[in-house]
Amino acid sequence: MSTVPQIKAQVELGAVDPSEVRFVIARLEATQRILADRERELLAIRGQCATDACTLHYAHGGPCNMIGRLA
Repeated sequence: MSTVPQIKAQVELGAVDPSEVRFVIARLEATQRILADRERELLAIRGQCATDACTLHYAHGGPCNMIGRLA
């Protein structure tokens, strides 16, 4: 499999192998699941953010993550 930068370069050239795209999508989905698990662990340890609509723990850095909006 190619690396993400190699796949990005192929996209820019218009020469993308669909299997490479599926590979990247699968990796991103797996990463998203892992991060969601870690965030749930932090919520259990540290508690919820003071902003009711935020899905992050209280000590998060950066902007709040509102449901339906990207942080």
